[in-house]
Amino acid sequence: LGNYRKWSSFEAEESVALIYYSMWGATKLLAEAIADGVQAEGLLVTLRNMESYHYSDVMYDVLVNRGIALGSPTLNNGMHPEMASMTAYLTGLRPRDRIGLAFGSYGWGGQSVGMLQEVMKQLKWETPLEPLKIKWKPTEEDLQAATEAGRALAQQVKAWPKPNTCPI
Repeated sequence: LGNYRKWSSFEAEESVALIYYSMWGATKLLAEAIADGVQAEGLLVTLRNMESYHYSDVMYDVLVNRGIALGSPTLNNGMHPEMASMTAYLTGLRPRDRIGLAFGSYGWGGQSVGMLQEVMKQLKWETPLEPLKIKWKPTEEDLQAATEAGRALAQQVKAWPKPNTCPI
């Protein structure tokens, strides 16, 4: 019952979940750099590569973590199908009171990051940071920017107001 109360009132831990899919490794490199930044700020971080997890399995991470970073490469002018499926499920659950960061890589179009940002907007999540959109393989400068984004995300999570009491 305690978990149900927390989840139904959207309480979350001061921690971050990075949920992503990577086709050729570029988005994975970004996720790992973001994770390094979060850890440098002293927060726990959970990395979930959708290549290894089903979308229903990562919903627990969304329920328990205040910060959520979603990453996808662009494929055929959109998100990778694994991330599209996961975000469709996510929007159906409508978790609130999260701080989001969209990130990803692309070769030509780059639409996936904007689509992830739109999902967060639909969910009414706070998105105080600029999304990370990297063309091709990330450079050292790109990875440094991703690490700094992770630090900034962690700082936002730490500064988040404490949750209200259960509305039930």
